[in-house]
Amino acid sequence: MMVQGQPAVVKVGSPVLLVDKEINAMSPRWAPDGLRIAYTSSHYNGISVYNVEDTSITSVTNDPSAGFGMTWSPDGRYLAARISRFANKRRSDAVAVYTVSTGERQLLSDYDNDLSGAPRWLADNQGVYLDGNRQFRVFRMIDSNNAIGALNEVITYRKRDKLYQRRLDSGIDILISTGDNKILYQIPSPDHSRIVYKTMEGNLWVAGYDGSNPIKLGPGSDPSWHPDGSRLVFAIITDDGHQFTSADIYIINADGSNKVNLTATPGILEMHPDWSPDGKWIAFDTYNTGQIWLQEVR
Repeated sequence: MMVQGQPAVVKVGSPVLLVDKEINAMSPRWAPDGLRIAYTSSHYNGISVYNVEDTSITSVTNDPSAGFGMTWSPDGRYLAARISRFANKRRSDAVAVYTVSTGERQLLSDYDNDLSGAPRWLADNQGVYLDGNRQFRVFRMIDSNNAIGALNEVITYRKRDKLYQRRLDSGIDILISTGDNKILYQIPSPDHSRIVYKTMEGNLWVAGYDGSNPIKLGPGSDPSWHPDGSRLVFAIITDDGHQFTSADIYIINADGSNKVNLTATPGILEMHPDWSPDGKWIAFDTYNTGQIWLQEVR
């Protein structure tokens, strides 16, 4: 437990360069085993995986937009993505799952111009749903048993700009948003007891999994939970209406206390932080250099 006035985290040493700028890498995401990091490139095109143990890099896919909202399956075998294609100046999207070891792709949906949001895995590891789609839909793996996941699984998700909750087998959406805030995205804590969400006004909020007892954290983007749910890492980004002017990585307790700036580097734009499964490292990218870094914390 953090004590009053104590920083939410202490930085250990200097950042370690993980992936250099030749490929303009961005948006790192830790695998559940803590031994691999998925990342994408400019415009979220493609997905590659860095192996922390032997420093090897594997290209998983070159599909357009695959890196936006990509997410590891709970068992670490797959990456889910919403991918794009363009024809006659029109964009359509599909839900895809990649076997990380082989790069094999399963399309879980047809290409559609009405798909939106980011994929999230069901607890049974056999399918995903899109958080932020116009309607709640489950997309099953091709080799799944086609069951509707764990029937008693309760999911909090975003539909359009509001938060809803449903028991997976009920088909009933329960509105849990309060007030007029328009919600851009939400991320559940590892134990699914709470969520962090961002509103249109630019603030991050923490609330119960059912939307109860919201706590305003202040401005922020790209939050990631500590594995025990006690803290969050996120970026604070400013712009002048045309380009980013500053970006740093911050860590804060989930109750909104003891915020600390982890980077504090004028001129360098640190973004897209992600907390390692053991809680010891923060991965992030530097937007203006196309590099991915690791920062040890305790």
